[in-house]
Amino acid sequence: MAAPPMAAPPARAAPMRAMKTVKVRHARPSPTPSTSNSAATSVASSRRGIAAAAIGTGGNSNNTAILVNSCWGKMGLATAESVVDAGLNLVPVTFATVDAKQVVSVRGKQVEVYPLADMDRVAGEIKQAHSELMAVDFTLPDAVNPNAEFYVRHGLPFVMGTTGGDRAKLFKTVEDAGLYAVIAANMGKQIVALQAMLDYAGATFPGAFSGYKLDVRESHQKTKVDTSGTAKDIVKSFNRLGMPLEEDGIVKVREEDEQVNEMGVPLEHINGHAFHTYTLTSKD
Repeated sequence: MAAPPMAAPPARAAPMRAMKTVKVRHARPSPTPSTSNSAATSVASSRRGIAAAAIGTGGNSNNTAILVNSCWGKMGLATAESVVDAGLNLVPVTFATVDAKQVVSVRGKQVEVYPLADMDRVAGEIKQAHSELMAVDFTLPDAVNPNAEFYVRHGLPFVMGTTGGDRAKLFKTVEDAGLYAVIAANMGKQIVALQAMLDYAGATFPGAFSGYKLDVRESHQKTKVDTSGTAKDIVKSFNRLGMPLEEDGIVKVREEDEQVNEMGVPLEHINGHAFHTYTLTSKD
């Protein structure tokens, strides 16, 4: 993460920037032209993170099978590659909005891509083949709630990095079922730590920044259709600190010229990045 050079302040009213620009970068070529990219803002997990998730389901890194839903998109593919790189057991099956079964290559391993209509049938077959099974979800916002219901229906512990959907309903679905799940808009440990610190500040020092104006801009690849979940979570903490900003006040930057020239996104990362700026400005 790095902070871009700060512009010279106006001669009279210098805005106070309580936070420097936060950048989380990830660039990875997509396996196929696809718009089914999730709204995640960084690589799903490190190798150790995925191994820890596998161990947490009651198995170990050798016998817990990991179903990545969906390898068809950029984040899902990156996650599946991390599973293989870590020496874990990747289930050679995934799901996507395709009309008929297809195949995607993950580090040379052929993964069958099934239509959504086949999910329940295929899940039953997978469970018969793997006694210890968990899922990692990087799909689309409108799939969040149906997928959670799918995991609950089949008793699949899961990690979900997909943002969007009805979050209150999502949490209730999982809690009511008593299913183990990790649900987070961002899986980068530094960003999670930052969110925890801001959440603590908001709860401990409510209204501390009352009177300040908050401006948020988030830049992601064009295929990201919703507002960054990380930005929405961070804004909630700033709200508690006394700076009101609604979700629709978060500026989504999706045009290449603006991303490169104003946000400072390297051209080689245009198709896979997450750059955010949070600017706090005092009245004087």
